[in-house]
Amino acid sequence: MVSTGSLGSLFGLVESDGFGLSSLYSIIWGLLALLFAWGLWNLKNWARTGTLALQFLNLAAAIVALIGRGSVNWVGTFLSVVIILYLMQSRIRKVFS
Repeated sequence: MVSTGSLGSLFGLVESDGFGLSSLYSIIWGLLALLFAWGLWNLKNWARTGTLALQFLNLAAAIVALIGRGSVNWVGTFLSVVIILYLMQSRIRKVFS
């Protein structure tokens, strides 16, 4: 997943003292992940679409980190690619439709 440090710093949301926008961002991101997990479990197409969007965001954050010479979470990036390839398969799309 996209870390709060990478995406949060992109948008200037990281604060160093206490509960700030970074913490709020993490809470929202976690709740969104739980919502999509519930939707995927119940085979909702909106959850498949949302999960794909989040995984593409993860890849975009990895590319930005590579361009900016930041650190890249290679395991997370690999998992994002695997998830995208899995959810884009035609038989999986049929299950969710």
